[in-house]
Amino acid sequence: MQRAVGVRLSLTDPPPVSMYLNTGVVDENISAVFPKELQAIDELLILCNSSAISARNDGTNANLALLVARPQQSSYQLFPQDWFNSSDLDFGYQWVTRVARDPQTGRVRGEGFRIAPFELDDTLRNVAWAS
Repeated sequence: MQRAVGVRLSLTDPPPVSMYLNTGVVDENISAVFPKELQAIDELLILCNSSAISARNDGTNANLALLVARPQQSSYQLFPQDWFNSSDLDFGYQWVTRVARDPQTGRVRGEGFRIAPFELDDTLRNVAWAS
């Protein structure tokens, strides 16, 4: 994953378009009409919380999902991050901060706060490796 060193995005005005995506359903392809400004985009990877993800055995619930939006196809799908949600991490101290698709390999890689960089497997639910 390449880093954009020193690059920050700051918006002073509300975004020109917005939409609501239901995050209460996982593992299903969901139809959605994206604003015309987004319809040229093939894929958006969005980290979000989902109420459809079960709590850990101790009752703690991280609810982390990867939302893969495909505006050109008018669809999206949520993939629970099982590797993270079922871990024994301290969710108030450690979390995933960003993900991106590697253009060379097509794999999704990510980083986090106080967690090692990682790459997701083909299910997009589990880690293939961490460094």
